[in-house]
Amino acid sequence: MCSPGTRPGGGSKRFARLAFRPRMTSGDITGCSPRRRSASGIAETSAGSGPSRPWCCGRIWASCGCGPAIHRPRTSTCFRRLTCHILSGIERISMFTGFSAFPLTPTQDDDVDEKRFRHLVTRLVTAGVDLIGALGSTGNYAYLTRAQRERIAKIAVDAAGDVPVMISIGALTTKDVLSLAEDAQKAGASAVLLSPVSYQPLTDEEVFGLYEDVTRELSVPLCVYENPRTTKFTFSDELHGRVAELPNVGAVKTPGATADQAAARIAALRSKVRSDVAIGFSLDEFGAGGLIAGADMWFSVIGGLLPEECLTIVRAIADGDTERAMALSDRMEPFWDLFRRYGSLRVLTAGAAQLGFLNAPNLPRPLRELPADAQQELAKALDALGVRV
Repeated sequence: MCSPGTRPGGGSKRFARLAFRPRMTSGDITGCSPRRRSASGIAETSAGSGPSRPWCCGRIWASCGCGPAIHRPRTSTCFRRLTCHILSGIERISMFTGFSAFPLTPTQDDDVDEKRFRHLVTRLVTAGVDLIGALGSTGNYAYLTRAQRERIAKIAVDAAGDVPVMISIGALTTKDVLSLAEDAQKAGASAVLLSPVSYQPLTDEEVFGLYEDVTRELSVPLCVYENPRTTKFTFSDELHGRVAELPNVGAVKTPGATADQAAARIAALRSKVRSDVAIGFSLDEFGAGGLIAGADMWFSVIGGLLPEECLTIVRAIADGDTERAMALSDRMEPFWDLFRRYGSLRVLTAGAAQLGFLNAPNLPRPLRELPADAQQELAKALDALGVRV
């Protein structure tokens, strides 16, 4: 079975920092080793508290002969399937621990620039992120065709190697979401990300129905994405709780809260969702404070461009140096300010162009590039961090 600190497909230097605790875990049922720290160094604790969780390799599912049956209703009388259900929950929350980075999707002549996208993903693997989120909001999924999104999903999975990849499947209709979910799973995605995208305002029941329809068709974990600025829909904690009860829901990606309110925000949401559902913050300015307060993951868009700088913050938290972590986060305030004024997509696209990772213009019309004065502010912010190709 698995050797300590490895995933299916072999080990990696990313797993050099291990934090094994000699205890019996559910992983011992099948001979797997106790769980490591995440690659970024964040201790993986169950639902934000408690002992470290085990990592169980993909061979577990094959060993019981259940296959996709691990996601069937928990009323199964098969003990082997019951074990798979338990370990499936462990696997879901383990995947959503540490630091997740979302790369841009470079374009060239109105089509995806596959070579440049592959390079961005490879940078994230080299940096040591825990989860790669392809085709997020900053990945321009809403402006790409199904065929383009399918190609990007395949490239992301291939370039990521043994790093898990989460693919966004958001679309206007449930039919299209289901088609995108099928494409993502065929591409080898480890998880999918779904926000309630709509032209017409959605009710709570319509949003719940969307997740209900999609989760019953999945064989990988789903991350619920609350993105009110873009979707114009705000989840109540009660709705989060209802959605979290659906099969295959593995995480909630919520905007987060300021450092002084982060613990309360996490506690309020944790009281509503299942214990095996991870909670992570997505607004980068709240990422460090969220991890310090007990969030399972920082879902980062700036991490798609500046992974090393963000991982320095994450590792400071893992080492217990929260003061340094917050100081490093505060150094990035010029980026947070630009995000608030222009949106992260315009800022990161401009930053990627300044660093030579894509060609400008890279935004689909009617979107426009960052204004000249903001471009200068961005260049100064990058220089202040010492970021240059």
